[in-house]
Amino acid sequence: MGDNEAIILFGILTFVISYIGYELIHKMGAFMTLLSCVIFFASAVMVFLQPDTLTMLHQAKHGFSAGAFNLVVAQAASWTLGFGPYVADYSRYLPANVKTKHTFWYTYLGGLLGSLLVMMLGALLATLAPAIANDPGTGTGIASMFGHGSRPALVIIVLGVLEFNVLSLYSAYMSTVTIFSGFRKMTRVGKLVTFSVLAVTAAVATVIAIGTQYHFNDYFADILNAQIYVRVPWSSINLVDYYLVRRGDYSVTEMYDSRGRYGKFNLSTLDIYCLGIASTLPFMDLSFYHSYFAKIIGADVSWIPSLLVPGILYYGVNRGLLIESRAVANQA
Repeated sequence: MGDNEAIILFGILTFVISYIGYELIHKMGAFMTLLSCVIFFASAVMVFLQPDTLTMLHQAKHGFSAGAFNLVVAQAASWTLGFGPYVADYSRYLPANVKTKHTFWYTYLGGLLGSLLVMMLGALLATLAPAIANDPGTGTGIASMFGHGSRPALVIIVLGVLEFNVLSLYSAYMSTVTIFSGFRKMTRVGKLVTFSVLAVTAAVATVIAIGTQYHFNDYFADILNAQIYVRVPWSSINLVDYYLVRRGDYSVTEMYDSRGRYGKFNLSTLDIYCLGIASTLPFMDLSFYHSYFAKIIGADVSWIPSLLVPGILYYGVNRGLLIESRAVANQA
């Protein structure tokens, strides 16, 4: 099977599982979590059991690189923030008696351990087994460590990627239908709408995958950085609004009424959001654009201004809401 055909087949499988839906995704996720833990733990053990492991670690270059450190922090932050929509999509299904702190800690620790442990394994392989780490398909390199069991190991790794693709497609569908279903006060989304949104999204993603397959590392690095530019300002505004301005006092019903207290658009907040994105311009570092500060620092640190600028501006503009809510609370 050629590369394009394999990508198309993968896209079709992703679409089918996503369309079948929520329960299958959860069951597949639990199963793949267990198998993936076995594969990656076994990989780490095999690396450490090599007779010259300690010697190679001792001989490896040591020292601090500000550029490398900032690069890892930026991409790790982007990867973690990228789970925001997933958290919103899946936590809404939890029973009402589930505590908020439990939702937070299970989500945070799951995201932290799930990414950190694999990143550490990648750093270890890059140091001790560069041939595996530099393999164009890193999963293929890891599977080759299992000798005669390389084929089953590769199948498990590929299915893990499939599971993540399914989560991404399903969350893209959820985010898309939320845009129009909320304003229209829709309580159900028909199967035809579900099929259509999933199919179009899967088709677009498949076309992108085919077009970027031979320079995917650059493309993926740009996507991770781009997430910082658009998602960190959004997160900053949400956090300030929730903890400092409204202090968790929201009306969920009003959120779905375009004529309610929140309205259709908040123009001042949209302006602040755009300013937050603009604050990242002097710090951007992409495959096709390297900003002034990115060249000096050696990495993209735009998450710092994009976190501070919109948060401070939003608090300043909406401080009146905080004062008003305190007055109402005192009267009560």
